[in-house]
Amino acid sequence: MHMLQIMAEANKEDVDFAHLEKLITRDVAIPYKLLRYINSAYFRRVAEVSSIRQAICLLGVKGTKQFLSLMVLARMAHTKPDELIRISIARARFCELAGKKQRSAIDPSTLFMLGLFSLIDAILDDSMENLVEQLPLGDAVRQALTAGEGALGNYLALVTCYERGDWEGVSTVAAALGMEEQDTAHCYEEGVAWADTIVNL
Repeated sequence: MHMLQIMAEANKEDVDFAHLEKLITRDVAIPYKLLRYINSAYFRRVAEVSSIRQAICLLGVKGTKQFLSLMVLARMAHTKPDELIRISIARARFCELAGKKQRSAIDPSTLFMLGLFSLIDAILDDSMENLVEQLPLGDAVRQALTAGEGALGNYLALVTCYERGDWEGVSTVAAALGMEEQDTAHCYEEGVAWADTIVNL
C-alpha cells in the first residue's frame, strides 16, 4: 500500500515534491537505494548527492517515476531470480531508447512501461491477459503485451530477437521500425548496463 501511495503521488500532474519526499523517507530501503542509484558510476557525478530532495530534483519527475516503478517491480518479484528483473529492466531501457532513436511519436515513457512489464506474467505466475487488465496501461500496450501486435509490438519483437541472437529477425524488425542495426546494438548495450546498475543497488 505504501508503494502504491508513492506511485500515486509521483504520477500526479502537479507533483508535490515535499510530500513525495516524506512518503519516500518512510521506507528505509527506498531512500538507501535512491541515493546509491544517483551516486552510482552510471551518473559519474563529481559531488556526492546526500539528500532525498536533491536526488528527486536531479532525476526529475520522469526519472523518479521510472525509479519508483523499478522498485515496485522488484518488490513484487522478491521471490524470483534476479535475472527476471534484470531482463525486464534492460527491456524497459531498450524500448525507451529505441523509440528515441527512431524519433517515434510514441511517448518514451510508454515504451519504458512496455518493456518493464513484458515479463510480468513470469514474475507473478499469472497469465498476461489477466494481469494487463489490472494494470494502468493503455490499449496499445495491452495489445503489444498480450498479442505482440500493433505499433508497439515491433519494439518487443526487436528486443526479444536481440536477446535470442536472431540477427535475421533483428535486421527485419529494425528495418520495419526504420532503425539502423548499429543503433539497435547501442540501445541493447545501454539497456543491459543500466539494468546491472539497478539490480546491484
